[in-house]
Amino acid sequence: MCKGLQISNFSWLIGQLVLSACDYAGKQPDDMFKGYIMSLISLLKEHPLYVNRGLVILLNRYVKCEDKSMHISLREYAVQSWGNPWLNITKNSWQCTVEARDMVASWLKRHLLREFFSILSHDGTGNTRRLNFWELYCEEPQHMYFALSSAAYDDNNDRFKSFRKDAEGLCKKLDGGKTRDLHAFIMQFNGMDVIEFSLAKNSTYFYATQFGNRPYNLDNDRVEIGSPNKGGIGLKAGGDNPPFSVRRSHSDTGMGLSDKWEQKYAAVMTATSLAVQEFCRKYKCDYVAASSSGSYDWIMLPQTIKMEQFKAHHNVYVVAVLLGWGFFPSNQKNGWYREGR
Repeated sequence: MCKGLQISNFSWLIGQLVLSACDYAGKQPDDMFKGYIMSLISLLKEHPLYVNRGLVILLNRYVKCEDKSMHISLREYAVQSWGNPWLNITKNSWQCTVEARDMVASWLKRHLLREFFSILSHDGTGNTRRLNFWELYCEEPQHMYFALSSAAYDDNNDRFKSFRKDAEGLCKKLDGGKTRDLHAFIMQFNGMDVIEFSLAKNSTYFYATQFGNRPYNLDNDRVEIGSPNKGGIGLKAGGDNPPFSVRRSHSDTGMGLSDKWEQKYAAVMTATSLAVQEFCRKYKCDYVAASSSGSYDWIMLPQTIKMEQFKAHHNVYVVAVLLGWGFFPSNQKNGWYREGR
């Protein structure tokens, strides 16, 4: 119609048509609204003058959906248009509600975590234990950074290029690594930094920042890997210095449930409310707090799955997390319990 009437893309009418389409979609039920998103993104790309106002409508509506699962294209378009949602430098670009911005931040953190453990680590897709564990905490880091060695800057590798683009503003160059494919993933939680390395034979470093200063500076473009034996500066320089610094390896000490590294990591990270929520979502359980269940917190299994089935289906690594959080199994009540906190 606009082409036939020779209406310019700069006309006020174009803006009314584009934004009216966004408004109309936003008033539909969740499933219908989500079905329009791809077309609306294409429309906004064709008319970039209205990207900001259109994205506000889409994101503010999406955060009200009952199912807020990641929408890959919406995440990519929002981050491409407004930048990283948790960096101060792009804070003013995010014109949607705080809830919508936090939703996209959660999506991006989950995406970057998955990409690190799938393309940058030697675990790859063949060993998902580290990914499965850290996904429980992926909502919580206040900041994420990636210290990358030279292999990650290979422009002939499209996945590496895509990762660096998605992690724009979060990447540092790693100095001092013995191999060009050793990379570090730095998660900064409230009161604790956790550093995972791409090569699983490297220990994970837990720094309780309330007990000391970080032995590395992330304000620069480069960061040293350091050594726990030499001290000084670097990601590993803190070494073993409890309670400030604790090193843990991804090594199981035996064949039993209590011999898995996930239990030790879970004990350090603790059963935060968001981690428990993610666990229950991932494994289709229900959390019942002590205030409504007597003196115990419960993670209840689905009625259709009995305890032994749960253990057999989800393997010992999932069970090890519950043990690390201080939960014990109850066959009688078909759930896991611990004293209320």
